[in-house]
Parts: sequence; structure tokens; C-alpha cells
Amino acid sequence: MQEASIEFDVSGKISTGIIRYSETDPYWVEAIISDKVVHSDGLDLFAALQEVRRSLWKAEISPLVNGARVDAYPSSMTREMSGGLLAYLHELGVRPSKSDLVNIFDRADASMIGSVESQEKYFSTWQASIS
Repeated sequence: MQEASIEFDVSGKISTGIIRYSETDPYWVEAIISDKVVHSDGLDLFAALQEVRRSLWKAEISPLVNGARVDAYPSSMTREMSGGLLAYLHELGVRPSKSDLVNIFDRADASMIGSVESQEKYFSTWQASIS
């Protein structure tokens, strides 16, 4: 298990909390912020983080990590090889390179964070932009 102190956006204010996650299958992610604990299992770490984010979003809480960036999404290869720990930062019309790979639990700026739905929509738009 890995554990890290991370920042969360809580209704527009920055607070510090904890993120925990498994390093091997079965994959899970747990976020702890104030008195709230959210845990989710997933096919990989990215999927588990998405489920945690969905739960937190309802309480207007967002983890400020790369995996919550609207433009971040893993490829099937990175999901398989890293268990979803790595994702690409996508730019419309451009195929990502190795230099665009990020750890999903590393810090991200609040201005880059969005809902899981906005992340999924951006990824679909990006896929269409490179076809």
C-alpha cells in the first residue's frame, strides 16, 4: 500500500488530506479528507480513482492530482503495464509521447481539475481530433 498527503479542493478552499492505494491487483483507492473516507475498488488504479472522484464530487470535493485533470487519461497499454498508475496528458489534435506520461497521484493545479464526466468527454473529443 502507498499513502501520500495531497491537497483537495473543498468547495473552492484548499485542504490537505490523505490518499491511499494498492500497488498490485486487486486495485483500490481510498481518499481521506476531514471526517470523510471514500474507498473504491477498480479494474486498475485509474478506474478506482474515478469512482472515488465521483463520490467526492457530490460533496464538492476534488483531489488535486493528475488523475483528476480533464486532459489526463491512460492508454490501454499504460493501464496494463502500470495498473493505471500512469496516464497521458492529451492535447487536442496531438498524439501523446512518453514525455506526456504522468503519475495519476502527483499534484495538479486546481484549474485543470474537472468531473469524471468532463474528463470522459474530453477524451472522446481528443480521440476524434486525431482520427
